[in-house]
Amino acid sequence: MKQTALLAAFIATAFFRPVVAAEFVVKPNISPNNVYSFYVDGGNFNGSFDTIFFQAKSYRGSFINTFSGATWDVVRPPGDPFTYPNRMLTADPLDWPGGLALTQVGLTNTSQELSFTAGKLGGTITTAAEPGGDLFLGNVMTSSGGGFSFQVQLISAGNILYDSGINTIPLTDPTFPEPSGLVIAAVGMVGLLSSRRLRRPQG
Repeated sequence: MKQTALLAAFIATAFFRPVVAAEFVVKPNISPNNVYSFYVDGGNFNGSFDTIFFQAKSYRGSFINTFSGATWDVVRPPGDPFTYPNRMLTADPLDWPGGLALTQVGLTNTSQELSFTAGKLGGTITTAAEPGGDLFLGNVMTSSGGGFSFQVQLISAGNILYDSGINTIPLTDPTFPEPSGLVIAAVGMVGLLSSRRLRRPQG
C-alpha cells in the first residue's frame, strides 16, 4: 500500500491572528522501488513568495538513475524510477502548457544530492493551480536501504516565509547532514530578485 508522509509547518502571527500554513509533502512508492516524490503546497503564502529552495541529500547509500527530467520532448511526471527535478518548473508555458517559466540556479543532480533554487523574476509564485495545490519539485530513487534528508523553503524578497526544517527518511533517523553550499545559490537568487524589483527605468 502506498504510504504518504506529510510534514506540515504552521506559523501563527502575533496577537492571536489566524494560523498561516504551508505544506511539504513526500510521497513514497512501494518498496523495492524506493522512489520518493516531493511536493510543496504554498497554502496561504501563495502569491506572496518569489523563490523556492529545495534540497534532498543522501547520507546513507545513494540516489540512483539520475536523469535530466525530460526525454524525447516529454517531461517526466512524479513517481518514475529515476532521480530528477521537475522540468515543468522552468518550462515555457507557450511550449509546455502548465510550465511555470521559473529561473533556476544551482541545480545539483548527482548520486548524493538533488537540489536547486528557483525564482520568478519580477513576480510571485503560486501552487494553487496544481493538482490538489501540490507543486511537484522533484523525484529521487534510493539504493536499497538508503537514507536521505530533505528541506524546502519559500522565500519572499530575501525573507523566509516557510521553512520545513531538515527532515529525514527514515523519519526516525537522528542523523542530520551538514547544510549544502547550495544556500549560497539561494542567497544569490534572492539578491537577483531583489535587484530586479528595486530597479527603476532610466529616464
